Amino acid sequence: MRSIPDICPHFVRLFESREVSADELQESGSKVEKLVKVTINDSQFAALISFVCDLGADALRMSVLLERINARRFHDASLEFRKWNHADGKELDSLLRRRLSEANLFCSFPEPVVTHQEMKTKRFRRESSMSGRRVA
Repeated sequence: MRSIPDICPHFVRLFESREVSADELQESGSKVEKLVKVTINDSQFAALISFVCDLGADALRMSVLLERINARRFHDASLEFRKWNHADGKELDSLLRRRLSEANLFCSFPEPVVTHQEMKTKRFRRESSMSGRRVA
């Protein structure tokens, strides 16, 4: 499981209006990891945790959003967030703003070029230094 503290900076704006416990984030993160079958980056992971915290894992499990993600169609997946802006049959501006924030976060790195775990490996650091790329 990814470390929630490593991705928490991504949540600052999404959770300003609502207190979310570390346990809730951890539980939502576990559910996201079970549902997503492809490699995603931390921004995408954070956006999906926000989605699951707000709507529940069942909503993600049955969504076209998850289908698109697991098909590695990340751009198409990002367009699915905005469809989840209704409550009690009414379109709500507050939900639209939240979904757009999640979509923007999800798109901040549309393709996972290098995952957090890969960056930690000695092999990646050695290859990066040999290719002249700077690794932080």
